Amino acid sequence: MIGDAQCLRYEPGYPEYLALHCVLAKNPAGHPEYVFASLTRPDSYVRVDTADSKAEGIDKDLALRAPRAFLSRVAACYDDALAKTPNLNGTIVVDYEIDAKGNPQKIKPGDGTMKAPDVIACTTKLIAKLHYPEMAASKSSAKITFSAAIRTASTATNEGK
Repeated sequence: MIGDAQCLRYEPGYPEYLALHCVLAKNPAGHPEYVFASLTRPDSYVRVDTADSKAEGIDKDLALRAPRAFLSRVAACYDDALAKTPNLNGTIVVDYEIDAKGNPQKIKPGDGTMKAPDVIACTTKLIAKLHYPEMAASKSSAKITFSAAIRTASTATNEGK
């Protein structure tokens, strides 16, 4: 494992407060993944890789700080969907812009491979609730493509390289 991740923030009333603990580990390609304990499958972990996300007009780390803070909620939505579709995995892509006041605008699902509409809708709704710092006067907006490859695994430790 790489270490604890920001996703260790818990908020009472959300599913992750009950048991979704998270660590940061490497996947077989060497990318960092956020790893959560599954609530529906005690012997499994939900692994989320956001390395393919993109940002224009804003620093990528700053752009992804807000959506990464809610990854535990996305993982919880995915975990619920696993009860209906045990072999579910894929990529959720959501395109959006940040206006000058820091609010997400023009939010729409992108060309992901996730076959669970509920998980995509959950992610899109969470992005709509994000807030970013106000943009500098010289910038009117920024474009973000949030990409989250989600899968289950039997381990929470580093894999591959």
